[in-house]
Amino acid sequence: TIQVRRTDGSPAANTVVVLSTSEPTPLFPDMSSGKNLMTGKLGASSATSASGGPLSAQEPTLVVKYKSDDQGRVVVDGWRPVGRLNVRLEGRAGETIAARDVDLVWLGPRETIELALPDETRTLEIRVVDERAEPVAGATVSTVSGRSVVLAVTQTDGIARVTPLYGTTIDVRVEKGTMCPMFIDGIALNAPVVSRDVVLRDGHSVRVRTVDGEAREVAVTTVEASWNGRSAGLPQRLKNETSFTIHALPGEIVELVAHFGGRVFRVNHDARRFEAEILLPTSGRVRIELDSPLDPDRWYVVQLTADDEPDVVLRERLRPNSNDAAVEFSVVCTGRYSAELRELYAGGMPSPPVARGSVVVRSNETTVVRLAVATER
Repeated sequence: TIQVRRTDGSPAANTVVVLSTSEPTPLFPDMSSGKNLMTGKLGASSATSASGGPLSAQEPTLVVKYKSDDQGRVVVDGWRPVGRLNVRLEGRAGETIAARDVDLVWLGPRETIELALPDETRTLEIRVVDERAEPVAGATVSTVSGRSVVLAVTQTDGIARVTPLYGTTIDVRVEKGTMCPMFIDGIALNAPVVSRDVVLRDGHSVRVRTVDGEAREVAVTTVEASWNGRSAGLPQRLKNETSFTIHALPGEIVELVAHFGGRVFRVNHDARRFEAEILLPTSGRVRIELDSPLDPDRWYVVQLTADDEPDVVLRERLRPNSNDAAVEFSVVCTGRYSAELRELYAGGMPSPPVARGSVVVRSNETTVVRLAVATER
């Protein structure tokens, strides 16, 4: 049983309790009291010792989060008495409030572990205005490290208050819609109420095209933007397109990053310019030929998919009227690809493959694959 109390002895309900272990033997807890928030495997930084450092050099094999019940308790049954367990109380911003390392070998089957919330807490007050010094209502104040958690939202006066906080410092992100977000790092919580003023400026939008060396558009796995080493823009990751528009960027140089077939392509761009291109150099070419004519009244699509990167898909629509129907693709990544011909139904939905083939793309070569099209379907 983990008992969480305030310093006056009263129970502390709804307090996040984190249990973690780095022991190689997995533990299987069954909760009988308290609210289970999460069960799963997390990174090593999630487990901390009483001194605030990592519990072990090993990655935790199990991390479980609970909320204490109305009596301030979390009762967990079914822990194997093997090795050490770290118990800590977590604040709203993910900070460690209190922590203990417990040796399960010496712990009795019905022991109680006591942890106390300190009396002294801090309040962070963020005042948000726009470039005209007008209050900004509805801006969110969120944590930066780990999974982002919204801590507070500004009211009509532009002020958001985050309380209670127990740590010594905090990093926050302030944002609203397409306005350029602001990061405030290392706010020292050295007074009962700590205030900061933030100016949110109108964000810039950039339309990003991903093209090969012949200026043909290439559908990439994802595109994202970063500024000063942080993710920037809305949305922060865009998938499987050839043209993207990223909003809420600062009016400065940002880094645009395209991911394609396990490779990364970068370009620096001034966000005050709306148009941007990311060049993906061509490694090879694929020519897909059809061995028989297609119905001239139907639409078809030829699709090329990387076998080891199923997210890498190249498509070309065609409505052939001759026996020499063919499509050429510029390919960024070498390797084995699957070629398919599909009919396009009403609404743009593709049919099952009408013809299939396989091809190995090599650098600086044009590889030809001929698809045998069924004459009766």
